[in-house]
Amino acid sequence: MDFSARPALKSSAAAGAGMLQHAMRRKAEARLRKRQHRRSKDVIPTSHADSLRLLHELQVHQIELEMQNTELQDARDRTDRLLEKYTDLYDFAPVGYLTLDSQGRIQEVNLAWASLLGTERSRLINQRLARHLTSESQTDLVGFLARLFSGSGKQACEVSVVKGASVYSANLHGELLVASGEQPKTCRVVLSDISAHKKAEAAQHRLAALAASILTLEHEIAQHKETEGTLRKSRRRHINLLARSRQMQELLRSYSHQVLSAQDDEHRQISRELYAVISQSLAGIILHLETIKQKGAGKTRGFDGKINGMKRIVEDSMEIVDRFSRKFHPTALDDLGLIPAVRAYAQSFFTQTRIAVRLEADSEVERVSLDQKTALYHVVQEALTNLARHTRTKLVRLEFSHTDLGTRMKISYDGISARSPNRSRASRTKELELLAMSERLEMVGGSFRVESSKGGGTTLIANIPSTRTLPDASSPTSERRPRPVLRSGRVAAAR
Repeated sequence: MDFSARPALKSSAAAGAGMLQHAMRRKAEARLRKRQHRRSKDVIPTSHADSLRLLHELQVHQIELEMQNTELQDARDRTDRLLEKYTDLYDFAPVGYLTLDSQGRIQEVNLAWASLLGTERSRLINQRLARHLTSESQTDLVGFLARLFSGSGKQACEVSVVKGASVYSANLHGELLVASGEQPKTCRVVLSDISAHKKAEAAQHRLAALAASILTLEHEIAQHKETEGTLRKSRRRHINLLARSRQMQELLRSYSHQVLSAQDDEHRQISRELYAVISQSLAGIILHLETIKQKGAGKTRGFDGKINGMKRIVEDSMEIVDRFSRKFHPTALDDLGLIPAVRAYAQSFFTQTRIAVRLEADSEVERVSLDQKTALYHVVQEALTNLARHTRTKLVRLEFSHTDLGTRMKISYDGISARSPNRSRASRTKELELLAMSERLEMVGGSFRVESSKGGGTTLIANIPSTRTLPDASSPTSERRPRPVLRSGRVAAAR
């Protein structure tokens, strides 16, 4: 509705009222002439001109009054109808109508705005509109009124209206009410509730975000399915590779056991040949030299000294042969048992390295099989050799114990590892040596591990279960023995 056309409408209404009054007088005079014509036969003529003129005027005014009364009655009826229409359009409009002054005070308000606030309309008159807005919207209202009364034309803004404990959004559209020749003092404001529109926009945004999330989720699901397919293929490939690796590992273990077994047999055969053939030949040479010495005694000067020198050379050769024989496979291990063979090797080890070996053994250890004795002996041999090569210890504790569960051997020392110019190579060499010990014990159903602690030394532990606890290798239900795993130069049973 354009409120600026109201002065023009008022002026045109005044002009129309004057024209209506003039027309009404002409109609009154016309009616009076008709009445005079009808009553001309009954009226007594008079010569007094003033009386006639006065009577004429009175009659004209009477008719004018009658006509005005009729027009007023019609105008009243039209006004009542217009008032009803105005009430329907203004008070019962779906939006709120307010008339505000420059300070934002409410001058007029319709029923729709009062119902939006939940307050009687009479209580809203002369109240500030800002009282019913949030603090942020109060600042927006001040700017809105300032722009409106500055003559900037129609203005609009969005505010948040407070109704009890709830807040809803509304749009304000305002226009000045300008009287002709006067400064604008009031403005007409239309307030419309846009809460439903805001909710619809928020729902639309949520739906858009949900649609975007669904698209993203579908894309991720497709990627996950593709990844799962790739993982399944990779898993099957890894399973196949693992199975092949295990087969090759078992084959390699079998070859390793065969090599060690053949090596032990060869060493045992070499040791026996050294002891039985070479040692006996050297002993025969010594006897022959002794016979020559007795027969040639006193015949040649210096003959006895030469014979004694030859005997010492032969005896040194016998000692070397005996040492090599013990290194390959000591005959004492077959003839006397594990403990005497280990004691003899410990004495020889002390002579060569000046590292003492404290031996504690249970006689029940001798109940193990010859292959198990051989494996334990070679482990002692390799362990002591590695200690002399890689550590600076001066004392080694060697313990053999036997229980119903089996035989245990412990080699412990407190020395410091010797520094090597090539640490990585020394570490790999040490790992291979430990792995060889573990493989040798595994051949006879045993296990091997290394325990060490900071400042507490190192302990090598070998376990050989008794014959009653050994699993049957041919049984399909027998468990596979854990294979040692190298970890930082140590060997530990893989679980």
